[in-house]
Amino acid sequence: MTEIVNQPMLQSTSMHQPFNADARMAQEKLEAFNNKKNRTQEHYNKKVILDKLMLEAYYARLEALSIYTRKAELQSARAEQGKFVDLEIK
Repeated sequence: MTEIVNQPMLQSTSMHQPFNADARMAQEKLEAFNNKKNRTQEHYNKKVILDKLMLEAYYARLEALSIYTRKAELQSARAEQGKFVDLEIK
């Protein structure tokens, strides 16, 4: 009689439920990890795009300032020439 009790007859249905729960938990952990990884990647992509746009704006501003500086230098050179001409005329 002890031999019959030790045989796993009805344990097969109850044995699958914990296995399914463990597999489900593992799958949920994997999905949570993938979701977090995707959110992190999206955030990184947004930062890369923002950095690129900021660099473009920075270089555009530098270009505008260099044009302004060149124009100011030309005007000051013309003014310097005018001073010399005015000094010579007096």
